[in-house]
Amino acid sequence: MNNILFLSSNATTPQASVSGTAMISLALMKSFAAAGWTVGFCGFVKSDKWQAENATIVGAETSVARQLGQVWYAKRTSSEENAREFRKIADKFKPDIVYCFGYESANIANRARGDYKIVATFYDPPYVSSLYKRWTELRYGDIKAKLNVLRRMLDTYRRWRLHFTAELPALRAADVLISHSYKHGLLYQSRLKRPLLYFPNPLEEMPELTRHVNRGSSTFLLAGSLASTVSLTGMYFFAHEVLPNIVDDLRAGRMHIHVVGGGKLSQDLVFMKSVPNIKFLGFVSHDDLLKKYAHATALLIPTPIRLGFRTRIMDCFRYRLPTIVHTANQAGFKELEHRANTLMATTGTAFAAAMRELMSDQALGEKISEKAYEQFRTRFSAEIYRDFVIKACKQAPREFLK
Repeated sequence: MNNILFLSSNATTPQASVSGTAMISLALMKSFAAAGWTVGFCGFVKSDKWQAENATIVGAETSVARQLGQVWYAKRTSSEENAREFRKIADKFKPDIVYCFGYESANIANRARGDYKIVATFYDPPYVSSLYKRWTELRYGDIKAKLNVLRRMLDTYRRWRLHFTAELPALRAADVLISHSYKHGLLYQSRLKRPLLYFPNPLEEMPELTRHVNRGSSTFLLAGSLASTVSLTGMYFFAHEVLPNIVDDLRAGRMHIHVVGGGKLSQDLVFMKSVPNIKFLGFVSHDDLLKKYAHATALLIPTPIRLGFRTRIMDCFRYRLPTIVHTANQAGFKELEHRANTLMATTGTAFAAAMRELMSDQALGEKISEKAYEQFRTRFSAEIYRDFVIKACKQAPREFLK
């Protein structure tokens, strides 16, 4: 019997629809369990979030994650202390593979080093998201947001140092490195001076979703936490570059925008709430999100920064929901192809034109979503990724797998 223990130092309970990490970890736990592996999940929760997350952690007793395998949660403190806690868990669980979400998890696994392979997965250097957020605030933000840039530059510098002093050493000690962001994977490879692998964010294959697109008017979705760098930069781009081009369609009722996801809308974007037929729905359950998918013309990904990987794009691939994405997302997901598996645009005018095209050409939406689904099923699913990880571990220098 093979054992795999998933390790997250910024724990999010594996769930069907909350965040990318939650969706991915659940998909991987399911895929390894289906292949006969014994599965475990270990999550360290930041001290300032421990109380807020406690209800979720308690709920994990009856969650899908708990049903799949053994689950441990602990408060995140120092690397040394968490490594000692993890060593006790690993001695009990006896993993063949410790699968780490991010370099901090890899650091804990390295410090607790046992008779297991360490797989470390990652996206971008920690300072990159900070730089993009500061750039967006300078370009689109009000005076308060612009002043905030000056106050936060020291934090950006600290993140830059962290990349070299903590992240790279932690990743270098892992047995297998997998980047989920293509462009920055190349950067890591050049700085680490060792090979690494690339694979888009994997999700589990799901039953086909019956879609009911309204031909009289079109509803487009924007999804994601409003507090995150990715969603915030995308919302700024949408509000200032795309919205002026579609406001007449919204006022006439030809087009509707539904925004789903938690977090508070930035004060200088509140004006969007007064635009007709834009609705901010807040956080919605997974079942309600699927209902939105079923009636949407497309999911919009207006994020204009070359950062990370949009798990929501892959989510739409598996549910055959068309996507319209900013071209910048191709940096993380190099397999995106305009008019093949998605529609891509760089300017707000082109983005709006793509929305109108899908409004009038349902066949185009069906064509690109079908191609996207076929690629997901044959190249990007969690089951394919599971075999990819196992093969990578077997080929790694140290052989621990039975």
